[in-house]
Amino acid sequence: MLEICQRYAWAIPEPAAGVVIGAGANIGAAAQLIYVATPVQLLKAPTVTVAAGSFKTMQAGAAASTTIAPGATHTPNAISINGNSAGTTGQATLLQGGGGSGWIIASADF
Repeated sequence: MLEICQRYAWAIPEPAAGVVIGAGANIGAAAQLIYVATPVQLLKAPTVTVAAGSFKTMQAGAAASTTIAPGATHTPNAISINGNSAGTTGQATLLQGGGGSGWIIASADF
């Protein structure tokens, strides 16, 4: 039953500090593009909303605070999130929780 519900909407409450929820890359000196796989295939490409909370990006072994925003490309199997912490272009980055009250919601019920 949960899988059927998750085809229409999926929420990620911000996890504890250090818990990774997505991976991506620095696409600029202060810009990240991170992809997060959905737990099941959504009905269609979702609309994504976020509340920044205290998410962090992990780059070169150091966590940095970031604000997040929905990315421009979402599919039924993955959503994209933009970050804005300082980093080196081309370097890998991870999106992780900071233990705050942020969230990410993907809704395919539209």
